[in-house]
Amino acid sequence: VDAPSVYDPPAKVGLASFTATLLRDGGAGGRSPDAIDEQLATLGASVEASSSDVLASVSFSSLASNVGQVLPIWQDVLTRPDFDPGRIELERQRQLEAVRRVADSPVQLAVREFSYRVAEGHPSGPYPTPAPIDAIQRAALVAFRDAYYAPAATVVAITGDFDAGAMLQTLNATLGQWQHALAPAPQLPAFNEHPAAKVYFTQKDVQQSIILVGQPAMRAYTPSYDAFMVADQILGAGGFTSRLFTDIRTKRGLAYSTGSQLSQGFSYPGTFLAYAFTRSDATGQVLHLILSEIRQLRDQGVSAAEVSRAREQIVNQAVFRDTSVADTTERTARVQLLGLTAGYFETYLNTVQTITPAEVQAAARQGAEP
Repeated sequence: VDAPSVYDPPAKVGLASFTATLLRDGGAGGRSPDAIDEQLATLGASVEASSSDVLASVSFSSLASNVGQVLPIWQDVLTRPDFDPGRIELERQRQLEAVRRVADSPVQLAVREFSYRVAEGHPSGPYPTPAPIDAIQRAALVAFRDAYYAPAATVVAITGDFDAGAMLQTLNATLGQWQHALAPAPQLPAFNEHPAAKVYFTQKDVQQSIILVGQPAMRAYTPSYDAFMVADQILGAGGFTSRLFTDIRTKRGLAYSTGSQLSQGFSYPGTFLAYAFTRSDATGQVLHLILSEIRQLRDQGVSAAEVSRAREQIVNQAVFRDTSVADTTERTARVQLLGLTAGYFETYLNTVQTITPAEVQAAARQGAEP
């Protein structure tokens, strides 16, 4: 469903996620939350709902023989949520506790603040805090659901052991009757793709430093993004064979964890991030080494052997990650909802295997400029 968290109102950060959770946990179609839980447990089935920066998802999993009993529950969760007040308060307390726990985790605290600073001024950056969580009342959940959960913003994909024609008839007779007007998507502010270089410091009374270095990268599902994934694999995402791990941890013993990662953005850039967790007295040295490795990859390029190994790692990860029926179904819906080329994921791995060292360096120059 096109109901991502970037649609959160500024004063109610976390509303999209809160809404998705209560679609499932707040009862639906006159069924109480407990009744739904008990019926699904009896059937050995599940109904889940979640929200990300890119989209929201409402899914079910069931034995083929039980679909006739599970499908109406899933349909009600999607189209007729009840938003039980008691479950709303339980979720509020859970979220408040999660916010409190972030302050106890140096890594979570650093990642939260880094993500906020990189996307500052754009709704993909803010994170839930007690004030907006407390501000989210039942009326706000109903309003968000009424605005964005509508047939015109929804793609349905079903995979399993059934007759396709019969399933289509069932969907047309049930979900096909769903009628709900879609509100216009909010006008999002422009994303600052080239922020000024800055250093941020968060005080935490621990004997270590969490070092995060990064910036906006590029939009997902593009050739430059695919090439930068290979660069990211070579730099730090490739584990023991990556440059950061080999130099900072293996050779110098200066970090117990180091690497890099690339997050996806769709209508706005994703984020590139290199990191290291090290002793406090080694902070300056490790920061210098991270920046040096980034500049070296950008300026001096990569070898054919590194590219070959990185491509193989990406392909292997995808093969093991995308093997379940649920993964296949989600990819099918995502392609259509995001307007990607038909068969995108089927051809994606072939594309990765053709990426050259020159393309990797060009992407690194575009997406890693410390």
